[in-house]
Amino acid sequence: MVAWLECEGLGALCSMAKEQRFNGGILLALYDVRMDAATFKSDCMDLGIPVGVVQITLKGKLVALFG
Repeated sequence: MVAWLECEGLGALCSMAKEQRFNGGILLALYDVRMDAATFKSDCMDLGIPVGVVQITLKGKLVALFG
């Protein structure tokens, strides 16, 4: 997952992903709630993913990956 984040230009999340041991299940869960903006934002905040451009970019990359 870390390699995918880096490849997709989300390098800021790589160290966090390593530290918190993010896995494909987390990406899939975020993809599943992406249409519910409040839930997506809340889940990202719970995971420590910064609000703003990082969350928006991640949301788009998840659609490209799973959509």
